[in-house]
Amino acid sequence: MDEELRRMFETLREDGAATCRHFDITVERMERRFDLLADLVRGLDEKFDRRLNDLENRVNGGFDDLRLFTRLTYSDIDRRVRALEVK
Repeated sequence: MDEELRRMFETLREDGAATCRHFDITVERMERRFDLLADLVRGLDEKFDRRLNDLENRVNGGFDDLRLFTRLTYSDIDRRVRALEVK
Protein backbone atom coordinates (compact mmCIF):
# COMPACT_ATOMS: atom_id res chain seq x y z
CA MET A 1 0.00 0.00 0.00
CA ASP A 2 2.82 2.43 0.84
CA GLU A 3 4.53 1.69 -2.47
CA GLU A 4 1.34 2.27 -4.42
CA LEU A 5 0.72 5.53 -2.56
CA ARG A 6 4.31 6.61 -3.25
CA ARG A 7 3.87 5.90 -6.97
CA MET A 8 0.64 7.88 -7.04
CA PHE A 9 2.32 10.86 -5.39
CA GLU A 10 5.27 10.61 -7.80
CA THR A 11 2.89 10.51 -10.75
CA LEU A 12 1.02 13.47 -9.31
CA ARG A 13 4.31 15.40 -8.92
CA GLU A 14 5.33 14.61 -12.50
CA ASP A 15 1.93 15.64 -13.80
CA GLY A 16 2.12 18.85 -11.78
CA ALA A 17 5.58 19.62 -13.16
CA ALA A 18 4.38 18.97 -16.71
CA THR A 19 1.39 21.25 -16.10
CA CYS A 20 3.71 23.99 -14.79
CA ARG A 21 5.94 23.69 -17.88
CA HIS A 22 2.86 23.85 -20.10
CA PHE A 23 1.63 27.02 -18.37
CA ASP A 24 5.11 28.58 -18.55
CA ILE A 25 5.19 28.00 -22.30
CA THR A 26 1.65 29.29 -22.68
CA VAL A 27 2.47 32.43 -20.68
CA GLU A 28 5.58 33.08 -22.79
CA ARG A 29 3.53 32.78 -25.99
CA MET A 30 0.88 35.14 -24.62
CA GLU A 31 3.55 37.65 -23.55
CA ARG A 32 5.00 37.62 -27.09
CA ARG A 33 1.52 38.17 -28.51
CA PHE A 34 0.85 41.04 -26.11
CA ASP A 35 4.20 42.61 -27.04
CA LEU A 36 3.29 42.32 -30.72
CA LEU A 37 -0.13 43.81 -30.07
CA ALA A 38 1.42 46.69 -28.11
CA ASP A 39 3.79 47.38 -31.03
CA LEU A 40 0.87 47.40 -33.45
CA VAL A 41 -1.13 49.78 -31.27
CA ARG A 42 1.88 52.11 -30.97
CA GLY A 43 2.28 52.06 -34.75
CA LEU A 44 -1.38 52.85 -35.27
CA ASP A 45 -1.21 55.63 -32.70
CA GLU A 46 1.77 57.20 -34.48
CA LYS A 47 0.05 56.83 -37.85
CA PHE A 48 -3.12 58.41 -36.45
CA ASP A 49 -1.12 61.31 -35.02
CA ARG A 50 0.59 61.92 -38.37
CA ARG A 51 -2.70 61.80 -40.26
CA LEU A 52 -4.36 64.14 -37.76
CA ASN A 53 -1.47 66.61 -38.01
CA ASP A 54 -1.64 66.47 -41.82
CA LEU A 55 -5.38 67.10 -41.70
CA GLU A 56 -4.98 70.02 -39.29
CA ASN A 57 -2.30 71.54 -41.53
CA ARG A 58 -4.51 71.20 -44.60
CA VAL A 59 -7.50 72.71 -42.80
CA ASN A 60 -5.41 75.59 -41.48
CA GLY A 61 -3.91 76.11 -44.93
CA GLY A 62 -7.41 76.17 -46.39
CA PHE A 63 -8.44 78.85 -43.92
CA ASP A 64 -5.37 80.88 -44.86
CA ASP A 65 -6.35 80.59 -48.52
CA LEU A 66 -9.91 81.61 -47.66
CA ARG A 67 -8.71 84.64 -45.71
CA LEU A 68 -6.51 85.69 -48.63
CA PHE A 69 -9.37 85.21 -51.10
CA THR A 70 -11.71 87.19 -48.85
CA ARG A 71 -9.18 90.03 -48.57
CA LEU A 72 -8.77 90.10 -52.34
CA THR A 73 -12.52 90.07 -52.85
CA TYR A 74 -13.11 92.88 -50.35
CA SER A 75 -10.31 94.96 -51.82
CA ASP A 76 -11.79 94.42 -55.31
CA ILE A 77 -15.24 95.48 -54.08
CA ASP A 78 -13.74 98.45 -52.28
CA ARG A 79 -11.93 99.52 -55.45
CA ARG A 80 -15.14 99.26 -57.48
CA VAL A 81 -17.20 101.18 -54.92
CA ARG A 82 -14.59 103.95 -54.76
CA ALA A 83 -14.58 104.14 -58.54
CA LEU A 84 -18.37 104.55 -58.50
CA GLU A 85 -18.20 107.16 -55.77
CA VAL A 86 -15.78 109.21 -57.83
CA LYS A 87 -18.19 109.22 -60.82
